[in-house]
Amino acid sequence: GTAKDLMLTSVLEHMHQAGLSLAYPQQDLYLADMPQRNVEGASAEDRTQLLQRVDIFAPLQVDELQFLADTGIQHLLKKGEVVFTYGDSSNEQDYSMFVLMEGLLHASIEQDDQTLRVGQIIPGEVFGEMSLLTGVARSATVIPATDVAIIEITQKAMAELLQRRPALMNNLSEIMAARKLHNEQASEISSDTLQ
Repeated sequence: GTAKDLMLTSVLEHMHQAGLSLAYPQQDLYLADMPQRNVEGASAEDRTQLLQRVDIFAPLQVDELQFLADTGIQHLLKKGEVVFTYGDSSNEQDYSMFVLMEGLLHASIEQDDQTLRVGQIIPGEVFGEMSLLTGVARSATVIPATDVAIIEITQKAMAELLQRRPALMNNLSEIMAARKLHNEQASEISSDTLQ
């Protein structure tokens, strides 16, 4: 121990004389203002900014986005709570579409007495629009995989918006067709896997 101490003392002395110092852990600290977090949608202005990021609403004017934000209903759901269930049907006036603000949702369908997951819904995506626009029963069960925040857009609000901006119907139709094709393909793949 004494020899080791003498050697280390000598090394430190030589380093000191040479103008060197021992290495030490370095930590850099950067300070910056954090961006405003809008995902809680506390105000209509927050919800307008959130809806502005949704692809199908891109062609809308600011006042139309504000209309949806004002009429939209915010819901905070826990993991496992059902948003809606496969096969649900009611008067079309009761149907709504939804925009996922935060979290992750899983969509599944019922086939041959089995539940098959057909996809997931990520923030900024719309779901439930097929039932809202056509009045058909829900084509999938949607359940949060995490705690989620969603905005509900009612059939009444969408009807008024489509009267103001009929071209939006084209965007929604494309999404509906793509989603239906995806669900059918996922269903076929799952069926082939099970056989």
